[in-house]
Amino acid sequence: PGTVGIHCETVYSCNWISSVTSLPETIAPGANTMVTVNIDRSRLATGTNTTELYVRSNNGGDVVQIKATR
Repeated sequence: PGTVGIHCETVYSCNWISSVTSLPETIAPGANTMVTVNIDRSRLATGTNTTELYVRSNNGGDVVQIKATR
């Protein structure tokens, strides 16, 4: 009673991220959800590659750093 779910989305702009799993339309208060990031290894530069995945919601947001090595 008196609580609402969170609506959120992921945003990224990196050519080696091929896809990010969709988030559920609503995440219940206190609940967790997992996001899978798929990487196209053929697009990675040699060495460590770093980018950011932004998670935005109607209750704020956060940045997740993603690293992949080739």
